[in-house]
Amino acid sequence: MLKQMIEPAQQELDAQNRRQQLEQFRNANPELSDPTYKDPIIKMLQVRKDRATGSYRRVNSELQRVQGFKDQLTSYAQEYETQWVKAAQAGDTVQNLQVQMDFGRRLRDTAAAQEPEIEALTRKSGQATQQAVAENKRLKTVQEFQRRQKIKADLELDRRQNKDMQDLL
Repeated sequence: MLKQMIEPAQQELDAQNRRQQLEQFRNANPELSDPTYKDPIIKMLQVRKDRATGSYRRVNSELQRVQGFKDQLTSYAQEYETQWVKAAQAGDTVQNLQVQMDFGRRLRDTAAAQEPEIEALTRKSGQATQQAVAENKRLKTVQEFQRRQKIKADLELDRRQNKDMQDLL
C-alpha cells in the first residue's frame, strides 16, 4: 500500500529528472537548436555515416575476396590430391607423385596462411559494422530531435496564432 502511494510521486520525480537532463543537454548543445548550425550538423553527420558505410563495404569486399581466394586454393588442393591418387593408381613415377604431392601441400599451406588475414578482416568488419550502425543511429537521433523541435515550434506558432485570432474576436 505504501508502495502504491509513493509510486506517483516517484514517477513525477523521474519525469522531472528527465526534463532537467533534457534542459541540461539543450543548454550544453545550443547549436542543435540554432538554425545556422542545423544543416551543417546534419550534413556532417551524413558524411560521417557515408564514410562509415563505405568503410564497412570496403572491408567486407576485401574479406570476401580473401575468403574466396582461400576457398579457391583449398579447392585446387583437393583437385590435386584427387589427381595424385589417380596417378598413383595408374602407376606414375615416384618423382611425379612427389611433385604433385608437394604442390598440393603448398596450395594447402598457402590457403592456411590466409587465416590470420581473414580473422583480422573479420574483426575489422565487425568494427566497421558497429561504426556504421553508430553513425546511422547518431544521424537519425539528431534528425528526430530536429523534427520534434520543428513540430514543437509549429505548435507554438499555431497556438500564438489561435490566441491572436481569439483576441481579435
